[in-house]
Amino acid sequence: AITNHGEIIKKYETEVLMSSICSQSTLKKIRQMLEGVVEEGTARHLQNPNFKIAGKTGTAKIFDTKLKQYVNRYKASFVGYFPADNPQYSCMVMISDPNRLGYYGAVVAGPVFEEIANKVYATNYKITPKLELKNQYAIQSVPYSKNGYLADLEDVLKGLNIPLQYFGKLHSPWVVTEKKDKYIECQDRVIYKKSVPNVTGMGAKDALYILENLGIEVKIVGRGAVSRQSIAPGTTIQKNMPIVLYLGGAKEEKVELKNQEVDSARA
Repeated sequence: AITNHGEIIKKYETEVLMSSICSQSTLKKIRQMLEGVVEEGTARHLQNPNFKIAGKTGTAKIFDTKLKQYVNRYKASFVGYFPADNPQYSCMVMISDPNRLGYYGAVVAGPVFEEIANKVYATNYKITPKLELKNQYAIQSVPYSKNGYLADLEDVLKGLNIPLQYFGKLHSPWVVTEKKDKYIECQDRVIYKKSVPNVTGMGAKDALYILENLGIEVKIVGRGAVSRQSIAPGTTIQKNMPIVLYLGGAKEEKVELKNQEVDSARA
């Protein structure tokens, strides 16, 4: 279009001079070759179980304009498209003078292309095939649940279609859970401001949040749910009181927290 200060003066319709750069038979052969680079060629490591990638690796020496000759420095590249069986995106990665992990296009540029393709594929619902929940993947029994924050628990169980029942009237946002045959049962775990709470059965995130907000210095060792705590529940909280949480099957050892020795754990 011809415009004058943003106003269209004249508009031209698009004229297609050539609908394809080559014949369909030639195009089919080219696509087979580009897919073969990833399936059997220099970019075999770009294969993944979710979608097919097609493309070509490239490795070229750099021409030094001062020396007027090619030198032992390289440009590594990979150009391709995906999904190969239904192309939606194309991408070219060019890395000039790589100084780590070699200099071949397959080794240097290929992994960058793969990261980009995986990210696009994972975040674009249009090219990601719809997953259907099959009976063998459905939840067959009620899972174990950690103690913790009620609102989070309700969100997760609602998303998994797992029934949640309340034991008595709840007065605290923190709960203790118990696995039943057909549902998860929860009841209050009240947190008092002046005494050490019972955080056993909680995950590290919830336990840390509760204790640090009470002014307690926390050391966490191990992984899983809290199985033991170095200070008994109900103990009066002192300023900068240190506590160690044993997660999972942790073993005790001596650990120093702010120049105070307390029992701790090692996974």
